[in-house]
Amino acid sequence: VSHPIMVPFGPLAFFPGRIEHTNEVLAQLSSEWFALRTTANARAMVGRRVKRLQNERHDVQKRILELSLVRGIADEEGSGEKGEGGAVLTRDKDGFIDIREP
Repeated sequence: VSHPIMVPFGPLAFFPGRIEHTNEVLAQLSSEWFALRTTANARAMVGRRVKRLQNERHDVQKRILELSLVRGIADEEGSGEKGEGGAVLTRDKDGFIDIREP
């Protein structure tokens, strides 16, 4: 497929030309590999990548929530009390938790 156009050549000059292969785009397959794909195939590939990234983002958010719950439990135990197995948990003025095991 080709379309006739006027190609700009500087700010004042144009010359006749053609645009060819208007349905092809260069798609990045990895960090160093590219391939010519049709626009429909490239859009489908972008859709799959977006869906995968949304799933990964959801998993990371879930993990952050789990870690914040674990931190909340550790904060409750961080008052110098004895933890599981005789470990002593203390919190210093900067918020760091010191765990001393027997």
